[in-house]
Amino acid sequence: MIGRTINETRRALVYYRVPERASSFRVVADHHLRELGAQGWETTEADLRFDRPALESRGPAAPVAIVQPLFCYANWAGTDFPAIVSALRRRHRWLLGLEVADTSRISARFVGWANHPEVSALILPSRTAVDAYRASGVVTSLHCVPHGVEPVAPSTRFAALRADPRPKILCFVLEDPRRKGWDLVQKLMPAFRDCSFVVKRLRYGPEGDGTPRAFSPNMVTVDDWLPVHDLASLYVNCDVLLSLHRGGAFELNCAEAAAYGLPVVTPRHGCVLEYLDERTAHFVDVAELVPVHQPSDDHCGLGAVADLGDAVKRLRGVVAGLTEAKAAAHAARDRFRETWSWAAAGGKLSEAITEIVARRDKHTPGPTPHSAGRR
Repeated sequence: MIGRTINETRRALVYYRVPERASSFRVVADHHLRELGAQGWETTEADLRFDRPALESRGPAAPVAIVQPLFCYANWAGTDFPAIVSALRRRHRWLLGLEVADTSRISARFVGWANHPEVSALILPSRTAVDAYRASGVVTSLHCVPHGVEPVAPSTRFAALRADPRPKILCFVLEDPRRKGWDLVQKLMPAFRDCSFVVKRLRYGPEGDGTPRAFSPNMVTVDDWLPVHDLASLYVNCDVLLSLHRGGAFELNCAEAAAYGLPVVTPRHGCVLEYLDERTAHFVDVAELVPVHQPSDDHCGLGAVADLGDAVKRLRGVVAGLTEAKAAAHAARDRFRETWSWAAAGGKLSEAITEIVARRDKHTPGPTPHSAGRR
């Protein structure tokens, strides 16, 4: 196998993904596996379990290995990163890592891992993330493959929300309240007492850790991990998505909301500008750029703080003209779904893999069509 290209062997890969089904990483992996199969790849799924017995076992073999997420898993496992890479390269000729960048920089540790000589390439979901890796000093081949959307028929789980006549403002807090801008939403809420805020969160951690609680009469919280049809029900039974996030590599919730025809109120900054425009979004001015996490975090760069006054203004405008705002978002919905589908994302991923294995020198400088983020 060594010394041959993928076309001289076979279009086969092993996709290493987190074993937990209730995770955003797994959602992305499931879509990738399905779409790569549709593109003609022979795919094998494997759990990301790199303890010592797993590292020493033979494991599944194929020319290409995709690990998603590569760096995050090395953190979780507490395993020596070179040991993971060496074990994988014993099984596979090409090692591709799928990663993210929550801020404008990554740590020196992540840069060292990214530039490991046995990492063939890294795949990131936005040009914003690619720029963060480049600015941090990564020289390994970087490719931009965005996430996708796939609207489904909604369940009836959240149909009761429609019994409340007030406009319903959907917010996602999940496991990272600061990055998701939950503190800004809290400050904004008193100006919208005539609205209902529907807050999607993950319930874990000690009380008082910043996780939202039902402290307001106009706030509904949703704590469960939602199957796709229930998630669709949440979107279609709300009226607008408010996402005042400070950072992120793609912010899939914004794309999903646009795919379901919701107006999106979000900062005019970062990855969302790559797929939202004035037809689908109401952009909020940025007040300042600040560190998103602690300096010791591996995502150690800056993110955008939404201007609170402008956020109130933009959201108030959407609520006051809700019928018109929803009609405009709905009119853009079908084209958005087609352009940003998971099938289109799978095609880009297949193209990126084919390009990566065709390159002899993984450190060839300059952007590729994928690292330039062309669609």
